[in-house]
Amino acid sequence: RLLGREDSRRARRARSALDMLLLLGIVLTGAASSSLGLRPRPASRVYASAVGSTVGESPAFRLVALDDVSLERTSLTGVAAMFVDSWFWGTMSSEVQEQQLVDEVAVDMRKRYSEQRTADDSQLVVALGDYGEVWGCAGVELLSMTVDGKLPSSWSERRGARLRPHISNLAVSRARRRTGLGRALVRECEQIALAWKCPEMTLFVDHENEPAIALYETLGYRVVSSVQADKPIPRKGQTRRLDPGYAFAWVPCANVFLVRDLPQGLEE
Repeated sequence: RLLGREDSRRARRARSALDMLLLLGIVLTGAASSSLGLRPRPASRVYASAVGSTVGESPAFRLVALDDVSLERTSLTGVAAMFVDSWFWGTMSSEVQEQQLVDEVAVDMRKRYSEQRTADDSQLVVALGDYGEVWGCAGVELLSMTVDGKLPSSWSERRGARLRPHISNLAVSRARRRTGLGRALVRECEQIALAWKCPEMTLFVDHENEPAIALYETLGYRVVSSVQADKPIPRKGQTRRLDPGYAFAWVPCANVFLVRDLPQGLEE
């Protein structure tokens, strides 16, 4: 049983490598599209990170900011598999549940970062190793939010809301933590926000995740408020495929809302 699960993970990693090698070909040959929205979108780009190449013996990694064309040409299965393993490793009940979580995260990412997006604009950044393996990801979405991080639900809240860039879906492979990759992903999201002419970046962190809050504070983020929300966790005891959306259970939580004022000199 354990060998079967490991074989399944290897297969997903292999598909991930093929997807991302194809994606690198798209990026390097310039097959990119511009946004249909009003804000400029940075073209997909690949570069070696100085942070990744200088921390211990960790090899350099490349960050790719995916545009709509790139997203249409890759399955996102590899990105979703890395995300699920990073966030939910040790909490899943079965291989069937793990595969369903991967499938649902891939669908969610496509809806949030492709032309299907409901946000005003969005972009997904993927960190790749030398052979196309997925080491991390992060998304940035342009959302209508109040100054204290609430999504407006009333007329008075809508009056006080404005479009704010928001980091979401940040994950780093368990094998690549403590290499500076998370910091690099955050900084790349900030570059995208600056290209959109936004003066700040926002994000949520579970109030119990004190190490993450401390990390963001070292990156210049400040705690603004606490917002009640729900967070997804794998549904306990799942051993068979469920209807779409039911592999996750949602539990109440309190999120800390953090904001960083972006220095205008940061944009390349």
